[in-house]
Amino acid sequence: MGASAHVMRKLHNGGYIVHSGVAGTQPIQIPQGWDYAEAQSPSTAYNYGLIFRFDYYDVSGWEMNRDTIFPQNYFVQDVGLLAAGATATPAVERAEMLVTKVPRLSDIQIVGEFNWHLPGTPLSRFGLEEVISGQFSRYLASQTENNLVAAGASGWGTAEATAGGKIFIIRAFKFLLGGSGLDFSIPDTGLVAPIMVTSEKTLVHNMRLKRSYDLQG
Repeated sequence: MGASAHVMRKLHNGGYIVHSGVAGTQPIQIPQGWDYAEAQSPSTAYNYGLIFRFDYYDVSGWEMNRDTIFPQNYFVQDVGLLAAGATATPAVERAEMLVTKVPRLSDIQIVGEFNWHLPGTPLSRFGLEEVISGQFSRYLASQTENNLVAAGASGWGTAEATAGGKIFIIRAFKFLLGGSGLDFSIPDTGLVAPIMVTSEKTLVHNMRLKRSYDLQG
């Protein structure tokens, strides 16, 4: 309790960092700026398509000032809806994450028979402490109209502090491959992460800086 209170007293600056945003797209095409990959379940009975992009927040200004960043949360701001196309992709899963380790394609390609083993799960090379904030949601096609309806969501992460120059963003959509293919639309999206910034003692900061760069290697 005492250690936590001491840290809170030293926080001297707030604000937020904003990603410039991701443009929406219409169905039946890979969005500009995104990549496409595929994944298979262990039995190969189910094949999945993935569209994804890896971005980052540039926080090198605070790094040069020898400050430590404490992310408070991570907000995904959709300007529109995730909607199905004419042939209604049956289900779409969505993942949005802030992480401290450089992401790789393999980090989002691990799927089970019905599960998606994202960073922070036991089968991932990411430990939970390396996920600052993660958001997962699942959408199902409406039976009455060409629309995707939210069917569930979860969140995880530790709000781990970082002294590095980058905070990495993972954005990905997973969908069942079939006759319809990529038949859903993605809304315009903005990404906002409120933060607090503090100056720590030299030894503490140096240790945190070393860990931040170990994770980014």
